[in-house]
Amino acid sequence: MFHIHFKKFRFSILRAGLAGLLLAATCVVSVGTQSSVVKADAGEAPYGTATQAYEAAISLGDSHTCVIVNGVGNLLCWGINSYGQLGNGQSNISGTLVSNTPTYVMESSAAPTTRLSGVIAVAAASNHTCALLSSGKVKCWGLISSNLLGRYATYQFATQAYPEFVKSEFTDAASLAASADLTNVVAIATATYASCALINDGTVKCWGEAVGHEGNGVGYVTQCTTPDTAGSCDFTTGLPISGIKQINMAGQTSCGLKTDGSMLCWGADNSMFANSSYTSSNSPYPKNAGSSVNGAKAFGTAQYSQCGLYQNGASSIASVGGTVKCWGANNSGEIAQPGTTPSSYTANSIGITNAIAVAGHERSYCALIIDGTVKCWGGNTANMFSAATGNAAFYSPTAMLTGGNPVTGVKALSVGTSHVCLIMGSGAVRCSGSNGQGQLGDGTVTARATLTDVVAPVGGGGGSLTGAGADNVAPVFSSSAVSSDGSKVVLTYNEPLSSSELPSTSSFTLKIGGAVTTIASISVSGSTIELNLPRRINSSTAVLMSYADPTN
Repeated sequence: MFHIHFKKFRFSILRAGLAGLLLAATCVVSVGTQSSVVKADAGEAPYGTATQAYEAAISLGDSHTCVIVNGVGNLLCWGINSYGQLGNGQSNISGTLVSNTPTYVMESSAAPTTRLSGVIAVAAASNHTCALLSSGKVKCWGLISSNLLGRYATYQFATQAYPEFVKSEFTDAASLAASADLTNVVAIATATYASCALINDGTVKCWGEAVGHEGNGVGYVTQCTTPDTAGSCDFTTGLPISGIKQINMAGQTSCGLKTDGSMLCWGADNSMFANSSYTSSNSPYPKNAGSSVNGAKAFGTAQYSQCGLYQNGASSIASVGGTVKCWGANNSGEIAQPGTTPSSYTANSIGITNAIAVAGHERSYCALIIDGTVKCWGGNTANMFSAATGNAAFYSPTAMLTGGNPVTGVKALSVGTSHVCLIMGSGAVRCSGSNGQGQLGDGTVTARATLTDVVAPVGGGGGSLTGAGADNVAPVFSSSAVSSDGSKVVLTYNEPLSSSELPSTSSFTLKIGGAVTTIASISVSGSTIELNLPRRINSSTAVLMSYADPTN
């Protein structure tokens, strides 16, 4: 949900007949106080739901947690810091260094006292963390082994305790020095052994191990042109995969969701590929996932399984929620099938038909329901699901509880190895599960079987953390139109908008047929702004409108 702050713009509308809705804009409209990153799939966020900005704002690694806060896009992290994965300049390879309260991620080693800002997405893994910036660039920090941070690793357990830019393409130290920063990125994903970035042209670049191209430097994930045999691929003859709108990773496996609804996967565990014809245990290059998974609008990935979010008929997921289907291993109920059910290569419905987001990690999943509640299934270490019973595993979705009742008002969630965290509508963060490394951020290292509040960072005034998930990505203008009855001008943007902060009607200058006209009222409906007119516009009437940003 986005607050609206317009920059000055002008466009002209020539009204067609009553049946015509398509009108031409004379320029691109810039909306908001920060630049917006172009999405690979226009009009649909990479995560496929209206909660994209929230879902990208929180990420859980094995034993640490990171969340975007406030309108300038600062980043807070807490938990284990053995390899510098908190980005605050500290590290201790012995694993004894932890922070059980949130700490700010800093800009870089060159600016160690300046808070990192402009963060629009975060992705945490076991031993490293990456952030996508509003500039379309990526910074990573933590363990640099196997080039995990998109920079050349000089020895196996090298650490980088401050964020540094990922480079565009390299294979060794020499090519790294000559490489520019990676840019035009619209989404990121991390796993234990690798990281990936979705580029705005629908291609994917990855770095680390099992990354879909030759070597472990930064490079395009490449479609193999040789026979479909693992280990037999000449990457130099293949072209980069394209048409990707979302990426996800777990362990040594990565997958990309294409704009046509199909899925490509590459890496070490074919049980996630939903295709029983693949007999090899791994694939170094992308393969098509089984057809039963086609049509997903978004998906979450765990260690040996995946769960997708599917639209219900013609109704959008943002409006009514979607159906969750899962496939892969069922060791701890991660595909929500009876305990005796083995791995499945087919996407199966799990009984949730109104979800707007799904997230997984290791052997656990949670889904955000459209009414703001949460349901989880799979491994339940330390009662990370904050459930009514502390079962080790749930083979069907169970509600997260607080005070004995289903938790409500949830805006986003993320799942770790043994903890779960939620962003609440108030901007607070609540977590439950294991806490031996301070990953719950409540100021202790005591495990919590029920949800507990994350505390404010040191110097933050005490009490609970607030401002989590604050939106600092401007909505992007898509089109303008006049309603079929000529009673309103409709401006459409690329995502749902908030009606809590509307510009005044006096901020607009509207000329209809050359005559200045006062706008009667302004309203918001979903991703559109409606400028209600005092009189109807006749067919073929020219409309000229400008708007002055009151924040200038």
